Amino acid sequence: MGVQNFGPTATSPYTSPASTAGHVNPGQTYTCEYQYLCELAWDPTTGNWELFKQATCNLYHVYYWNGTGYHWNNQTRGTQSTFLGEGDKTVLWRDTAPTPQTYANWDKVYSFRNC
Repeated sequence: MGVQNFGPTATSPYTSPASTAGHVNPGQTYTCEYQYLCELAWDPTTGNWELFKQATCNLYHVYYWNGTGYHWNNQTRGTQSTFLGEGDKTVLWRDTAPTPQTYANWDKVYSFRNC
């Protein structure tokens, strides 16, 4: 019997340390509670958005965040979040709370700091 090739295996996006908060269907609304930074990254294993929420100040590394998504900085007024490229040194963009849901290209993001 020959070996069957089923193609590449999809992997769910995640962060380290962990910060997942559930899934959001395409077109569905969601909330980002006050004092949180929230992101949506596409989850090819479920066909919907993986919702991430962070309240604890930390450096979060991202894995399998491919393509485009969104972020929403609803932290305390003036709190800055920073999205970083490879090596956690290249600043890709910053935003200062409060900011509404904003389009993001996750392809070059390797990590972010929510404070």
